[in-house]
Amino acid sequence: MTKLIDEQKFWFLNQLDLPAATSKLLQANIRPVYLKRGEKIVQKGDICRDIYLVVKGILRAYKDDAKADSVYAFYKENDFFTIHESFMDGIAAETNVEAIEDCELYVLSWEKFKKIGIEHPSVHTGTFKALSGQLANLLREKNRLLNLTATQRYLYFLKEYPELVHRVSLGHISSYLGMRQSSLSRVRRDIHKEFIDQ
Repeated sequence: MTKLIDEQKFWFLNQLDLPAATSKLLQANIRPVYLKRGEKIVQKGDICRDIYLVVKGILRAYKDDAKADSVYAFYKENDFFTIHESFMDGIAAETNVEAIEDCELYVLSWEKFKKIGIEHPSVHTGTFKALSGQLANLLREKNRLLNLTATQRYLYFLKEYPELVHRVSLGHISSYLGMRQSSLSRVRRDIHKEFIDQ
């Protein structure tokens, strides 16, 4: 295990605001998982009872229907995630999570999470607090995007996620922003033209 990965594990556990001894115990129970591009770590219909930390790569969370995939989140290095309703309530996920690059993850399973939480209640408290905050931020961002024009949405994405622009396909970005790919291409052309004309 490299020093970088150990530091990222520690960073993840710091987000849970746990006592040092409890944090070390959790570190010993996190396991690595490797995904190839296109592989899914969560599939619609699964019961997701794990928490994931992205060490390397990018994943997309999306819902699929008869017409198209609807991307609602990207997870990149140092992000942690789960499928909230599935993890907390034990119900089937309505979401897929797919690697869009080769990925390295760390996983904390529900079984170990539950077992450690019995002896260390701060694990449950810290985890649920962190996940609730993450979900609130996600919903807040989605609501904000609904009130922006197509151009404003893309400019917001460039500002908030500059590291994703050249690593995520236009199709996935347009889906996340709630527009057609052709509309996003037009927005990009207009922004480029405006920049050239200045």
